[in-house]
Amino acid sequence: MICVIDAESTTAKCISYAIDSLGYSSITATGTPTSANATHYILAGSTSVERTINYLKRNGVTDILREALQANTPILTSHTGMGALFKIINERTTIDGAGLIQGDVSPLKTKNYRNIHIGWNQVNWQQDHPVLNNIDPAAHFYFQHSLQCQPTNLGMVRGVSDHDGQFISCIAHHSLFACQFWLERSGLAGLHLLKNFCEWDGVC
Repeated sequence: MICVIDAESTTAKCISYAIDSLGYSSITATGTPTSANATHYILAGSTSVERTINYLKRNGVTDILREALQANTPILTSHTGMGALFKIINERTTIDGAGLIQGDVSPLKTKNYRNIHIGWNQVNWQQDHPVLNNIDPAAHFYFQHSLQCQPTNLGMVRGVSDHDGQFISCIAHHSLFACQFWLERSGLAGLHLLKNFCEWDGVC
């Protein structure tokens, strides 16, 4: 059973529909996840990193995800969910994140563009990972963000993208896989990645 954690997201239902279309069973949790049968967790973030963090703390989800990580239970998140899992968040103000990943999140910096990235872009994959099996290297994914994530351990980096300068677009940490792009808005490439995640046992 795949548990989709709806952190006041606008797309959690889309993720659940996609999982069902792939032939897997899912349940959507809108508060504190209580499914003891969950084999995988997907965190569907809110409209901002700060709102996602507030949801995690208010509903005790941080502890649930930390326990899942310790048990090698597969966890997937994208968009604002990726940033929310970091230790320090510098969005409008500096706040403490979930702390599952050591590092910080800061405003996206560009030289000639607005400091916001909206649209389709490629990912330059850095290392192999089960969630990336048979993903087309030329595939494009949909981004919409103004923050960038910087893990302390660069060995976590699985993908980087370019928007008038490179930024980290995918990381992996034990049984956790996180991506900056919108998984559910990335067409067939996003669906393929989701399928790989559903089949992953959390071991790299």
